[in-house]
Amino acid sequence: MTTAVELKEQGIDLVAENNRNWIESIKEVFEKHFPPVEFAADDFRDYMLAAGVGEPSNPNCWGAVLNNLSRAKSIYAVGLRPHRHKSSHARRVTVWRKK
Repeated sequence: MTTAVELKEQGIDLVAENNRNWIESIKEVFEKHFPPVEFAADDFRDYMLAAGVGEPSNPNCWGAVLNNLSRAKSIYAVGLRPHRHKSSHARRVTVWRKK
């Protein structure tokens, strides 16, 4: 039987596989230019769009790339904060820091 965590990981892997080039572009910008500050997914997305990376084919890619960076130990979680976009209804999101 597949657990919820396994299904989540399979979904993240599938999204990442289908957007490999986009994720590689993100990782390159992240490694070379992203500042060593605390950030949440919405900050990360805004930075990458301003850097010209563009939108992925699926919005779930934003989470997949952060998961990928976390697995690679390029970022680590430092806390939680409310999401700043109104449509999120202030749900709590992870705050990350670049290593």
